[in-house]
Parts: sequence; structure tokens; C-alpha cells
Amino acid sequence: MKNNCLDIPSKFVSFFTRVTLLLLVSASTLYSQEIEWQNTLGGSLDDRLYSVHQTIDGGYILGGYSSSSISVDKTENYLGGFDYWIVKTDAVGNIQWQNTIGGSATDYLHSIKQTYDGGYILGGSSYSGISGDKTENPVITVGWRDYWIVKIDAIGNIQWQNTIGGSNDDILNTIQQTFDGGYILGGWSHSNNSGDKTEIGFGLYDYWIVKVDGVGNIQWENTIGGNDYDWLRSIVQTSDGGYILGGSSLSNISGDKIENSANADYWILKIDSIGDIQWQKTIGGVQSDQLYSIQQTTDGGYILGGFSDSPISGDKTGDVIGSSGYYDFWIVKTDGAGNVQWQNTIGGSKYDRLFSMQQTADGGYILGGTSESNISGNKTELNLGDTDYWIVKTDSMGNIQWENTIGGGNSDELNSIEQTSDGGYIIGGYTLSDISGDKTENCLGYSDYWIIKLTDKFNLITGKLYVDLNNNGNQDSGELPFTAHKIIEQNTGRFTFSDQNGNYSLSVLDTGNFTVLLQSINLFSPLPSTQSATFTAINQTDSLNDFAIQPQGTFEDVCVKITPLGNFRSGFTASYMISYGNYGNTTVTPTVYFYPYSNVTYQSAAVTPNQIFPDSVVWNLPALTPFQTGSIIVTVNVNLGLPIGTLINSSAHIEPYATDDNPSCNNSNWEVYTTGSFDPNDILVNEDTLTTTQLASAPWLEYIIRFQNTGNDTAFTVKILNPIDTNKLNLSTFEFTNASHPVNLNWINYQRNMEFKFENILLPDSNTNEPLSHGFVRYRIQPKTTLTAGDSITNFAAIYFDFNEPVITNTAKTIIVLPTGIAAASPSQGKLHVYPNPTENTINISGIQLENGKALLRLTDIYGKLILEKTVTTTNSTLETNLLSNGVYLIQSGGKRATFVKQ
Repeated sequence: MKNNCLDIPSKFVSFFTRVTLLLLVSASTLYSQEIEWQNTLGGSLDDRLYSVHQTIDGGYILGGYSSSSISVDKTENYLGGFDYWIVKTDAVGNIQWQNTIGGSATDYLHSIKQTYDGGYILGGSSYSGISGDKTENPVITVGWRDYWIVKIDAIGNIQWQNTIGGSNDDILNTIQQTFDGGYILGGWSHSNNSGDKTEIGFGLYDYWIVKVDGVGNIQWENTIGGNDYDWLRSIVQTSDGGYILGGSSLSNISGDKIENSANADYWILKIDSIGDIQWQKTIGGVQSDQLYSIQQTTDGGYILGGFSDSPISGDKTGDVIGSSGYYDFWIVKTDGAGNVQWQNTIGGSKYDRLFSMQQTADGGYILGGTSESNISGNKTELNLGDTDYWIVKTDSMGNIQWENTIGGGNSDELNSIEQTSDGGYIIGGYTLSDISGDKTENCLGYSDYWIIKLTDKFNLITGKLYVDLNNNGNQDSGELPFTAHKIIEQNTGRFTFSDQNGNYSLSVLDTGNFTVLLQSINLFSPLPSTQSATFTAINQTDSLNDFAIQPQGTFEDVCVKITPLGNFRSGFTASYMISYGNYGNTTVTPTVYFYPYSNVTYQSAAVTPNQIFPDSVVWNLPALTPFQTGSIIVTVNVNLGLPIGTLINSSAHIEPYATDDNPSCNNSNWEVYTTGSFDPNDILVNEDTLTTTQLASAPWLEYIIRFQNTGNDTAFTVKILNPIDTNKLNLSTFEFTNASHPVNLNWINYQRNMEFKFENILLPDSNTNEPLSHGFVRYRIQPKTTLTAGDSITNFAAIYFDFNEPVITNTAKTIIVLPTGIAAASPSQGKLHVYPNPTENTINISGIQLENGKALLRLTDIYGKLILEKTVTTTNSTLETNLLSNGVYLIQSGGKRATFVKQ
């Protein structure tokens, strides 16, 4: 099995990674649990895992049920509808042995534990009579389930078994070996006094606890319940030899129940060593609260875990996070007498159900369940399928430390989680997903066992990057750190970014030899070209892996970027930020030009311009030393009366141009369209349509994520989480471009989230200072060339202002089409499509709108100087560009236009 690592090659480019070299960028990496290994186990039909535990030899025992015959991993035919299926694996998930145990009907295994003798106890429910492995008929009545416990030895052979039940339905959910070598069984029962049942039921279902000796003979049993449904799902022996029972109840005061239930509530009971009730508590709100897991904690209290859709009410102090009717994880900590000490509601906007939890070695808790929620509430990751595994780690007071969403493109149901001896976690459930998301193997049948090992054990490769202008291999006085740059480990593809001091810290999850290199830098090269690190164990650091960024000769390189800061509404003002910088190794005195589009009028700028013309605004800037940067906020008025969807394509230019060694970044534009009153927190993409021809040449998609503080006070922190669809976007090509403020940049590997964090941003609210209430981040990335016509690339972001709920942006969408279908597919009415871009000899143009069967194409340079006019009679055309000088050019036809680069 392979580690869940990214495969990133090592070639990158240019100015875009360096625009914000003086911004504050963090190299911090979130070292929470990541996938160490995983395995999909199953046959050709339905295999569902409900219980997984680490064994004394460091491997794992898996228990669930299966309807598969001999196929794939299954080595025995099924005996009835479903059978118990037990699988023993080694420490990395490889099968060592397995056994299919069942009768001629359906047998559901829900709990498996290793016993003191190295064997295993299996607990579940059975419909089967004497047949197959089943040596006893149902108790009293065929057609109802009974408790069925089976003891196997260390290699899976049956040693003994017992069928325990009454005249109706008896469902076993949990089993545990007790201090005396016997076993405690817990579930619920609909039977009255009959068979093994010695008490009349109180309601529709009651808790039913059975104590057996070391060979399965009943020692005592107790029926506990009220007048309605009571479901026992978890039982644990306590330090005093008694037991804590946990489940849910719909019963009011009646029978053993001494408190009313508002709906379904958590119902916990403490019983002594012979099953007599010592105390009980009903805990819940006004809606449904379903308890699935209970455990005694190291302080003698109890931790309760399940899910709830109750708002603040009754014992519930945390409101439901999703809309009314949706479930959230709900954990409750009580003292030794069942009194609530604290609680926490954890969830997103949809259904989040907790099925398994455990206290961890650090005194905190690990929670495991299933989630349908996307980024919302406590959820910081995009859901990958219909339902995903969701793991949450909390501290000893229930505060979230980290959380992880793991899944494929279909449904994945987590049923079991526990901490392993190395401090990691083993999680198990079943999956319907093929290779997608986190899933590295296709489904083998309808559903399969899916086990995953998580780890936070890592080694660190550290070092720093600095600009070495005199090429002497040292960071001399005045030579700046090289920040915001990507550092890659070439074998695993893991990467990080250098911080504001040029320092970086890159984690790898294994021992051995590793090689780090830098994303390539236009006109500069690192010395050395690579650094090597070696680890002989875990939790080591290999330091001083420094890189001197040295110029390849003497050159000029000034660059400019223009970014729209908010929505452009007809009759209102709008703003741009023009960012500029010197990325050569000589001092340059630049001039910046702003060219407002015809539908806007220049109004003002944060830096007073030197000249204002009808079609341009000019700033003669002071001298810039190497890697010095700056920005200008420009305010324009959007002309009154423009219909929604009108194109606005202002641009910026920086001089010197003729002597610049990298002229492709001397010009910048961004097309926007007039809008109504929409949310100012959004994401933009530069291409809404790509043809398959463009795709083959690996074009760039550039994204802007914009935000605005529209509250009534200053925002101190803004965090953006941006899930990257690694199935459609080539993560290896990610290049950070620009940001409005100093930003901490971090790739959260296990979440596939790019995190942009603006700390101490002090962003004023829009009522206090509208132009300065905006912010943004920009990056570019290439789509995968394997996409085909009909595919679409979607991208969105979650924006967190201080401690508020995230604002979810719109979804930016890029459609892949055939060249002949581009006019119909494109929603942008004011845009021509040109490819390849950049170009060398020929530019293809699509989306031309004909009038009376023809259209006029006009080719101009960035200053508006006419180079060529051409009349065309088709919606697609070409222009020869081999005689053009390198630079940026505009093509216009009617009200449409496009920009391309000649190189």
C-alpha cells in the first residue's frame, strides 16, 4: 500500500511568485494527523465494517458482516444473507487471516474485542437456526434476532458460541471482556420473559444487559427501560467493577426511568457488578439526541458522544450549527455521578453523526463519525462525496484541536476509531467510493471495509532562502530574505513556503533520504540547486538546508499587477489596487501607467499622480532598489446607465519596458463585468471557458479571492480557506501571485486546503473607510491536460472574519469545450477567446460576433497604437504574430476584446 502523498514535479516560473516578496508569509505547517496508509478490503457484494481495534502484536482485528462469496479478498463463500466477517491484518493493513462465520439466514456482527488469551470475542445478532457455523436455533421464535456471541482463538477458529434471547427481537450492539474473564453484553430487547429473558419488558424496546462467564454461560441479566423506545449502544466496565451504560431513550417517567425525555435523549445508567441500578441521568434538548459512545475517563467521570439536532434547550447549551433538522456531533463530559461538567456541539451545515469516540493519551478526545457538511461551522474541509469520514480531535475540555475529512466520491461511513500505541489512530468503516479524493483503491463490490491509519509522526527539513545579489554565497547586510516562495521535496511532492524571514520548515512522514528544491525563479537560480536530508528515525530535524538566490547576470525586471477590489456597479465608485515591484538586481526608477476602460472615469488615487490624461494616469515613482515593492489604490466612477454584464477592462503598465529582461509582466489587466448589489466576498477566474486545444498547451487559470469588511467594527484577522480540486487542477503548478495585505500562506496537505491568513490586518469596516475595507489574494494554477470536453473546473473559498462563521463565496467555474463549441458555451458576452496564450507565431481567436455576416478585428499594442485591422466573415479566425515584438497586445472586435502575450 502507498502513502497518501502528492506527486509534484519540479518545474515552475517567473514573476508571479515574487510580486509580494515583502509580504509576511508563514512557513508554519499544520502537523495534525495525515493518512499513513489505507486499505480497501472486500468481495464482490456487500461488506460492512463496524469494529476495528489494534491487537497486542501491533496489527488490527476487523469485524463486520458480508454477503460476498469467494472473490477478491474474500476466501470463503457466505453461508446466509449476511455473515460475520473477521479479518486480521498486520501493522500496515495487509491481511494475515480471515474467517466467515454464520448460519443460513442473516447474522450481523457489530462488536469485536481481543481477549486476555490472545483470541477474540465477537458480538452481534443472528436470525439463523442450526446451519453453517451456527449450533443453536433461535430462542423461542424463528424470524426474530437473538444475541449471538462467538469466541475464536488467535487465528480465527471457533472455540465456543452461545445464542441468547427471548421470544421477540434482541439486538446486541456491544461486548467487552470483564475483569473476571467473563463478558458483558449490551443491546436492546423487545422480548418479554421468555427463553433467556427473565423479566417483562417495560416498553417497545428496553436496555438488556447480560453477564456471561468465560465460556458464555449466563450469570445474570437485567432488563432496564421505560414505556417507550430505549436503545442501549455502549457499555463499559468501570473501575469499581460495575458498568456504565449509554444509549438513547424516548421514555418518560415509567419503569426504571425517573426523568422524562423531551424527544430522544441521551440516557446513561450506572449499575453495580451484579446489574442493579446505582444512578441514572437523562440528558438532552427538545429535539433528537442519539448517544452512541460512552467511556469512563481518567478522572473517574464519563465522556458521552453521539449526535443531536437540538437547539439550546434542556441540558443543551450549544445551538445546532446547521439548519433546523440537521444533526451535529454532541459530546458531554460528566463527573462520576453523571452531572454535566461541560459539553460541545460540533458540526457543519448538514448531517454530522458521531458513532465512535475515545479519550486519548493526552487527556483529550478523538471523535469519529460521518459528515455530509461542506465548509461551514466547525467544518474546514470540502466534502468529497455524499458522506465522508469525519475525525475531530479535541482537548480535555472539548475544544477542537484539529479535524480531518476523509472520503471518496461516493458514500463513506465511519463506525470505529481508536488511538494506536504509536499515538496515531486507526479508523474503520465501509465505503462505496472508487479511486477519488483520499481513496487510492477502487471499490471491490457494492461496499467494502475501508481502514485508514492516521499519523502525526514526521521529520522536519528546515533552512532559509535569501537574495544573494553579489553571488558570494552569504547573506550580507542589505540582502533581503526570499519570501513567499515554494520549497518542494521531490520524491513525495510535499511542499511549503518560506516565511517573512526566508525560513522554511517542510515535513515528511517517513525515514530515509529526501531532496528539496525550489520552484524555479525567472532570471535567478538557487545555490545549491538542491539540498539533501537524511532521517534514521521519526521526529528528527535536518537543518541548515539554505538556498542563496543568485542573479544570472545583470538585468532589469519591473512588474505590475492590477486587481479590482470589489464589485463594479453602474453609477457607483469602485477601486483597483496597482501593485508594482523591482525584481531585477539593479536600481530602477519606474513609471506606472493606469489606463481606465471607456466605461469608467478616473476619480482619485491614494498616491498623487504626476500626470492625468483623458485615457491614462501616470506616476513617476522614486527609485526602487532590488526587491522593493509598492502599491497604489485607484478609485474610479462606473458610468451611470450601464446594463449589468457590461465589460470593464482597465489595465496597468510599468516602464522601463524596452530594456526589461522580462517584459511579459510589465502589463496587466483584469476583465470585470458590472453587477447589481452582490456579496463583495467572491472569487474570480480569468477564464470561464477553455477549449481542448488551449488545454493541451497547459494554460494558466488565475484566481482572485476578494473580501470586504461590511460589519460595524475593525476586523483583526481574516482567514481564507480555499479547497483545491486536485483531480482537475495540477497542484504542482500552484503559484502565489499577490495579496492586498501581509499574509500567512500555508498548504494544509491533508485537507487539500490552501490557507491564506491575514493576522492583525486591522481591516476597517466599509462605513468607516470603504476603499480600505477591501482585501484580496491572487494565485494561478494550471488545469490538468487530461480533462476533456464537458468537464468543468469549480473553485470557491470560505472567508472567516475574526471568530465569525465563514462566508462562502460564489463558485468560479471554467468549462472545457471543443473549439467549435466555444461561442455557445461561454457566458461572457464581452470577451473574445484567444489561444495559445502566450503565443509565438499564430494566435487563434474564437467568439467573434458577426454583424451582417462580417466583423472587424483590430490589433493594438498596450498603448492603443493600431497595428492591424482585418475584416472576417466567420466566428473563428487567426492572426500571424511572428513579426510582432515580444510584449502584450489587445484584440478588439465590436464590444469584445482579449489580451495576449507574444513571446
